[in-house]
Amino acid sequence: MSWLLELLVDAIREMCSQFIVDMMELITNMFTELLSCNLSLFEELFSVVGSLYKNVIVPLDDSCMAAF
Repeated sequence: MSWLLELLVDAIREMCSQFIVDMMELITNMFTELLSCNLSLFEELFSVVGSLYKNVIVPLDDSCMAAF
């Protein structure tokens, strides 16, 4: 009887892991399409990241380079 439960648990684990892999692939494909088709839409969706990079990361990098 325990082998039957083990098979059931393995099947459920396999289904869950396949679902996660499928969702990750779907998200990856969606972002790949966004990047390859329309960069202005990508910039609009993620404008926060662009301004964070320009206003925080670049000045931080410059100040770190000046320290050395």
